[in-house]
Amino acid sequence: MAMRFLLVFAWLVPAFIVVLGLNAGATIWHYLEPQMGVVPDPGTYYVAVFTGLIALLLSIAVAMGISIHVGSSRPHANANLASSDR
Repeated sequence: MAMRFLLVFAWLVPAFIVVLGLNAGATIWHYLEPQMGVVPDPGTYYVAVFTGLIALLLSIAVAMGISIHVGSSRPHANANLASSDR
C-alpha cells in the first residue's frame, strides 16, 4: 500500500511543477507584456524557463523510475505456486 502512495505522489510532483510553472509564466507575461518591444527580455527569464523545464524532465524521469520499480516488484498471483512446486 505504501508503494502505491509513493507512486501517486511521484506523479503528482510533475503535475504541480507544470501548474506552478504555468502560473509563474502567466505572471511574468502579465507584467512584461506592456513593455514588449521597448525593453529587451531579461536574461533571468530564460534561465527560469530552462531551470523549470529541467526540473520537470527530472521529476518525470524519477516518476517513471518509481513506476517501473513498483511494477516490477509487485507480487504476482502465481508466485506462490511456482515457489511451492520446487
